[in-house]
Amino acid sequence: MKRVEFDEQAYAERSRTGPCFICRMLAGDPEFRHEIVYRDEHHVVFLDRYPTLLGKLLVAPVRHREDVIGDFTEETSAALWHVVHRAGAALKESVPTERIYVLSLGSNSGNSHVHVHVAALPPGVPYDRQQTAALLWESAGLLEVPAEETARIAGQLQAALAPGPNHLDVVRPSADAAQGMPDRRVREFAETAVGRVSTWTDVSWARKGSRVWRARGTEGGEWFVKVHRNDRSHDREVTAYRTWVPALGAAVPRLVAADTGLRAVVVTAMGGRSLQGAVHPPRQQRRIFRRIGRLAASIHHSAPPRPGTGTPPLGKLERHLDGARAHLVPGDEEFIRAIAGTAATLPAVEEVPTHGDFQLRNLRWDPDAGDLFLIDFERSEEGPAVRDLVRLSDAWHGRPDLRAAFMQGYGRALTVAEEATLTVLSVLDAVSGISYGSAHSDPELVERGRRALARLRSAPCL
Repeated sequence: MKRVEFDEQAYAERSRTGPCFICRMLAGDPEFRHEIVYRDEHHVVFLDRYPTLLGKLLVAPVRHREDVIGDFTEETSAALWHVVHRAGAALKESVPTERIYVLSLGSNSGNSHVHVHVAALPPGVPYDRQQTAALLWESAGLLEVPAEETARIAGQLQAALAPGPNHLDVVRPSADAAQGMPDRRVREFAETAVGRVSTWTDVSWARKGSRVWRARGTEGGEWFVKVHRNDRSHDREVTAYRTWVPALGAAVPRLVAADTGLRAVVVTAMGGRSLQGAVHPPRQQRRIFRRIGRLAASIHHSAPPRPGTGTPPLGKLERHLDGARAHLVPGDEEFIRAIAGTAATLPAVEEVPTHGDFQLRNLRWDPDAGDLFLIDFERSEEGPAVRDLVRLSDAWHGRPDLRAAFMQGYGRALTVAEEATLTVLSVLDAVSGISYGSAHSDPELVERGRRALARLRSAPCL
């Protein structure tokens, strides 16, 4: 890499007289193309086309805003700076870093769209060449980065910024949390939607990041209030509720209200009890699994299928293997790599709406009415239908009658391509679960992943 002089006068002229470069970039104008490494409904992160430091990023709201204070509420400002924090953390993982610089510039006369610069000062830079001297073209010069190096850094940033369980929450725990209540802002949001709430009950799953409350109103109504752990989970759940979920009718909750800034939703309450750990006679179990099969079919037919996009995601396999290796038995890693190696040859299968976490924990059964309910859509996205069988398969291991009952309710057998895709997705999910469970002291995830690998190794064709 080398540094060259930059024509600041020509750049300033383009900035003052040309269109908003961020809006044009988001509109897909090739003249304003940048390497986007993260985007959600409200924010975008992209590589600076004219960097003075390797990997320099810009973080901006998707909506054109010009006043970094006046055009933002406290909530939307917190959401933007949350993304800035994540971008800085991702940059530190991707390039050598001594210190992260963060600053908001721009002008009403040009480059007015709010954007935040996030830059990594590399180790060993003399003091007199740090700070503004490292950021200004006139002192540092333009850093010419080869295309292959840009692609490498962009790939690392995209992987680091992909939503996961360790992202910071916009709504942070407060003293109210110790009393089983949500944050004041979440309570105000919920009560604006449903009226006064007399009782809050924390019903969060006993895992880091799960934040759910049962809210009982003064008039006797009941709702659930949920704060998502990251932007992607919130966007996926809200999108599902607003698109395909209503097609499932009474089997699913209804979205009452959503707040992107808080990453919070209010949904109607559902009856029944979770099927996780529930004990039923074999005949009743088969009846339930037939109903689960019918419900899965309804999900997968709730919107027209689209052509498959190809290979299952393998980008995080090495990282997950590193985290899971201590819990693998001899032959596991070789098996995992062999199955992952088949992914590139898999025929594409159609993509449909999927729940993404279709397992007994999220299925509720009312034995008196014989009704089945489904909750929790934060992992919902389009994908192969068998994505919803990855975790459910654990429930019928050793019980071919339950699998047969499910398939009877589903209404068709899996194709050969779907069976192969299911095997690959199941292996990837098992390794991811073991890695995450090991890092976060979650023995159930570790054991489920180990059990899945043992099952897959003994019977690769599920």
